[in-house]
Amino acid sequence: MVDNAHGSHGVGEDEQREDVLVERSAGTAPPPPIVPGSTENNPGRPSSNETNAPRSNAGVRQDEFLETIQEERLVKEELELEELLQQRKAIRTEEQQAKAWTDAAKAVKLYSDNMIHRWNKEIDVYLVFAALFSAILTAFNVESYRLLRLSPDNTAVALERISMQLQSFSISPPFVNATHSALSDVASIVLDTSSAIPEYAVKLNTLWFSGLILSLASTVIGILLKQWMGEYNNGLTGTSRGVARRRQYRLNNLVKWRVGYIIALIPILLLISLTLFLAGLLVLIWELHPTVARVASILVVVVAGSTTAVTLLLLCASDCAYLPHKRNSFSISGGVRFILPFGWCSHP
Repeated sequence: MVDNAHGSHGVGEDEQREDVLVERSAGTAPPPPIVPGSTENNPGRPSSNETNAPRSNAGVRQDEFLETIQEERLVKEELELEELLQQRKAIRTEEQQAKAWTDAAKAVKLYSDNMIHRWNKEIDVYLVFAALFSAILTAFNVESYRLLRLSPDNTAVALERISMQLQSFSISPPFVNATHSALSDVASIVLDTSSAIPEYAVKLNTLWFSGLILSLASTVIGILLKQWMGEYNNGLTGTSRGVARRRQYRLNNLVKWRVGYIIALIPILLLISLTLFLAGLLVLIWELHPTVARVASILVVVVAGSTTAVTLLLLCASDCAYLPHKRNSFSISGGVRFILPFGWCSHP
C-alpha cells in the first residue's frame, strides 16, 4: 500500500511538473519559488542525487521539451524570413527594378546633356566676343606701341652725341682712360633718351596691352573648357546601369572640380579687359583734346556705373531678376567666393 501510494504520488508530481513547464513556456505560470537546497532554480549547484544517481525521466523529458520549443522557434523565424522575401519580390519584380534603373539613367542623361549643351553655348558666345575684342585691341596696340619708340630725329641726335663722347676716350694699352665729365655726359644722354618717351604713352600701352593679354587668356580658358566638355560624353552611349554610373561619376567630378566657376571666370576676365581698354582710351583722348575727352568720360562713367549698380543689386535683393546666369556657376557671391582663397562654396 505504501509503495503504491508512493508511486502514484511520484507520477502525479511528474505530471504536475510538466504542466508547470508548459505553462511557463507559454508565459502563463509564475516562476517556481526558490527552495533552499534545491537545484531546480539553481542549475549551477549540483545536488547529491545528481552526483550519485543518473538523471530521472522528468529531467530528460524537460530537456527534450525545451529542445522542441527551440526548434519550433527557429522554424517559425525561417518561415517569417521567407515570407518577407516573397513579399519583397511581390512589391518590386526584376523587371520593375530594371525599369527603375533605366528611368534613373535617362534622368541623369537628360540633366547632364542639357547642362553641357548650355555651357557649350555660353562658351561659344564668350569665344566670339573675345576674338572680336582681341582684334580691336590689336589694331589699337599696333598704333600705340610706336609711341614707346624714339622718333628718327631724336635717335640721330642721340647717336651723334654718343659718337662725340666716344672720341674723348684715350686708349693706352692695356688701359682705356676717360675723363669724369665724359661719363656724366653719357649718363645724361641716356636720361634724355628715356625722357623723350611721353608719360601718357607708357600708361596707354600698359592698359591696352594688359587688356589684350586678359582677352587672350579668356580665349585659352574657353578652348580648354570646350575640350573638357567634349570629353565628358566620350563613351557614354545608352542607358544601361554601367553607363548611368559612369555618367553620374563624371557629373560629380564636374561639380567637385568647380568647372562651373571656371566658366564664370571668362566673362569676368572680359569685363576687366574692357575696363582697361576704356581707361586707356580716356588717357589717349585727354592728351588729344579736352572737349572730346569730357564727353567720352561721361559716357564711360555712365556705362561703368550702370554695370556696377546692376551687379550690386544682387547683394541687396535676393529676388533680383538681373542675373547674368540663373545657375550655379555665376553669381556675385559665388564670384567673390571663387576669388577669395579658402572661400569655396558648396554646389547648390
